[in-house]
Amino acid sequence: MAVLFLGISALTVSSPAHAVNAIAKPAPFGGDRIPLAVIGDSDSQGFHDVHDPNAPAVPRGGRFADTTFQWTEALAKLRGDQLDLGEWGVHGMRGRVAAAIEWFGLATTAESWGWEVRSPKKRDHRYNFAYSGDGCGDLFGGWSRQVPRLVRTMDAEASRWRNGIIVIKIGGNDFANDVTNLNLLAHDAQSPVARAKMDMCLSEIRKAVAMIHQNHPQTRIVLGGVFNNANWERMHDQWHSPTQLANISKGLDYFDDALQAMVKPDPRLAFFNDRQWFEGIWGSRGSDGRPDYRVYKLGSQIQVTNRGGDAPANATLADGHAGLVWNAKWAQALVTLINSRFDLKLTPVTDDDVLRFVVNTGAFQRTE
Repeated sequence: MAVLFLGISALTVSSPAHAVNAIAKPAPFGGDRIPLAVIGDSDSQGFHDVHDPNAPAVPRGGRFADTTFQWTEALAKLRGDQLDLGEWGVHGMRGRVAAAIEWFGLATTAESWGWEVRSPKKRDHRYNFAYSGDGCGDLFGGWSRQVPRLVRTMDAEASRWRNGIIVIKIGGNDFANDVTNLNLLAHDAQSPVARAKMDMCLSEIRKAVAMIHQNHPQTRIVLGGVFNNANWERMHDQWHSPTQLANISKGLDYFDDALQAMVKPDPRLAFFNDRQWFEGIWGSRGSDGRPDYRVYKLGSQIQVTNRGGDAPANATLADGHAGLVWNAKWAQALVTLINSRFDLKLTPVTDDDVLRFVVNTGAFQRTE
């Protein structure tokens, strides 16, 4: 076995393409800095990754990229003194190398040597396992295998994770992010095809919760609900029938209701209602099915509309992902949720905090 491991070791260092990163030691835990990890897709992967070879040619935010932040990045800036998402840096290795090390049962040994046996390799916070394009099948399969690799990371710092938090926010790529899938629900809220996809996701999420709690029974977990992409700016020309819109909402209830059923009896779990959160800020379509969204006002000068474009006055970016203010407000709401559900007594993120963060990015001082 030692010979096999040395062979894999030689493979990983023989070429820059197979290089791996040493794990930087985490910051000392002072008793109140709570580790927070993320499982998910591009709705949670950090935006400021110029290392990932699969990253888009134009960074998220386009010419505003340096002032556009994912909710994880916003959270680290707003409450990084109390919540620890892990050090920022390049983490992981090539998928085939990680898979080979795991196949030989040497992942724990390799990580004791200071390697991170995880993929894809990306620049992000260490505890953020979310990756663009991933679906529920990547929680335990694919190149990502997000949950087993997260649990192995947690095992190395088990005492810290007794007070930790995991956010699981996934499923959109499986059944909610494109016209085809939403059309199924628009015509039949109980579409068997759509429900089969939701059931697969729910099964994988239940397995994820079970695996995390098997090793770390005290760790708290936030389950993110599905977003209604009928409210996404790119979908505003679809489904102007109130009946179809109602069907989509009822269809998505199937997924959210199942998550809430998991959460209700277990004080270690919380549910983030993404659809309710969005409507509380921007509203929804009108009675005729046409866009009728509010303008969100932050302070006296900043206004954000539910439109797409890289400038920060738009709710979503040109590539369709959440923009600066959306993500800052989402991070704010997450802190509110975990305080109320888990009684953590973190310092609440106020609108003044969000305003200060957004202003300090300089995004609104720039022109198109």
